[in-house]
Amino acid sequence: MRQFSLFINDQVRGPHAEAEIVEMIARGELTPQTLCAPDGSTEWEPLSSHFSFGSKLKVSRAKQEGESAAETRADVAIDQRRKLLVYGLADSVSIDQFERGQAQQMIDAHERKLRARIARHRWAGVGGLAGGVLLGLYLGLRTPLDVPIVAAAATALKPEDKPALVQARNLDREVAQFAKLKAQVEAISFSKPAGGMLAGPVLTARLKTDPARAFRVIGHASLAPLSERVGKWRISLDGSARVIVLPSAMSPAIAEKVAAQSAVLETVLSPMLDDARFEEYREELLRGLPELAGNSDSDKLRNDLKKLKVSELATAAARVDFRAAQAAANPATRGWSVALKQFADKIRELHARVRINVDPEARRKMWSDFNAGPGAELAAWALAIGGKEVILGSDGMFRLEEVAKLDEAAAIRQVLVVTRINGDPVHLPWGSPFMIHRELRSEPLPVDHFLLRERYKVVDKPVAGDRRLAAKLRVGGKELVVERRSPRWYYLSVAREKDPDTVLLLVDEQTQARYKVGQEVPMSVLLKSEMFMRPAESALPPVLSPVQ
Repeated sequence: MRQFSLFINDQVRGPHAEAEIVEMIARGELTPQTLCAPDGSTEWEPLSSHFSFGSKLKVSRAKQEGESAAETRADVAIDQRRKLLVYGLADSVSIDQFERGQAQQMIDAHERKLRARIARHRWAGVGGLAGGVLLGLYLGLRTPLDVPIVAAAATALKPEDKPALVQARNLDREVAQFAKLKAQVEAISFSKPAGGMLAGPVLTARLKTDPARAFRVIGHASLAPLSERVGKWRISLDGSARVIVLPSAMSPAIAEKVAAQSAVLETVLSPMLDDARFEEYREELLRGLPELAGNSDSDKLRNDLKKLKVSELATAAARVDFRAAQAAANPATRGWSVALKQFADKIRELHARVRINVDPEARRKMWSDFNAGPGAELAAWALAIGGKEVILGSDGMFRLEEVAKLDEAAAIRQVLVVTRINGDPVHLPWGSPFMIHRELRSEPLPVDHFLLRERYKVVDKPVAGDRRLAAKLRVGGKELVVERRSPRWYYLSVAREKDPDTVLLLVDEQTQARYKVGQEVPMSVLLKSEMFMRPAESALPPVLSPVQ
């Protein structure tokens, strides 16, 4: 027994057996225009195409004389009776008037008509629906849907094909939704990876500054006094003067050599002495004689030096050295011994002044002899100490960077102004009477000064992103997909020599390609980049999901 689906109030009901439908017709629940679809068919037809809603049969044959109703009914099989009633070829009154052969002919003819009609409706409906689906999908994927095209195409279906119209409208809506989804996916603008920070503060925090190199020293010095004094002897300074800032204060031994050079220079450049001037120097020398109260040797030495003559200066110096050696042997007079040695040096200085006064060649020899001994040691030390140096400007200004903080007191022990006389170097300490100095000040160097000198090299070149993403929607019972790829993001992992960790920076594709692993990246490139803890990519838009 066949079964039928019914379309009632925009809903599909069933399937129902033929007998059920006949009963529903008898109860008045169904009308001839009610749509139905037999099992195996996708076409909807009026119920009147398969069932009778009243007698339409006109019987031309009368009952044979003497033939009973029971015999007539026996002539028509049960299955034939059901089909005659279902197909509307007979009703309860007229069905007994059919013979079996006549009933079968009527049934066969009606079923041929039904099959032909079903075939026509099936192909028309399938063709229209398929055309509407294809047209809707094509236009939905290629162009925005400004009008319900699929629904318009579906209106070509017959008015009684209401389920097909509903399906077409639903399909039109799904196609429009998919077109909207496709446009939305294509318009997505991926955001920059989140979580980055400017590299400048990070690189600055990693910077290690040496306090001995954290300042800039600016000052002014003039060698006009020295130039004036050597000029009186028809000598000039050789070349430009240099300012050297030592990394630390001079040791006592070096400070002594610097002082000795200044003393020799003072002697060499001293003016000629007359008798009155010599007597003045002698009196000044004797006033500085160290004495020890109550000591007979001290009294005797003072009395001898009161009669000191020019020709006896060398002998007097030797006599004072002898007394100093004797005093050094006695703990009670050891301090007096040190003072006597210093006094002996002053006698020798006066002797040198007298000697060069009577022998001009002695001046040159005295200077050369010093520079061949202590002066040479001083010059070698100045070259090896590794101080910062700069040429003294013609205006007397100088500027030195990456040095320790200096004030006037520290400058006396750490700043030398170097020039040359007759090819021999002269090392003048800050504050020397042979020069004029002023405006010495220290300024802290900006962090950028050191930051730009940092050397970072490429360790790795990771890339993030480039994932397949998709948005899905069901259209006409099929799942349609729109795909996008997430953007690529390029990184440089950099580090300094001996750094235990690295810094990860987001750069553009061209910058990543420009620098190879092991190559140094300029600080100007690093400072304009963002730093990340790990290679990050764009946030995933809500409408897209990763393709597994």
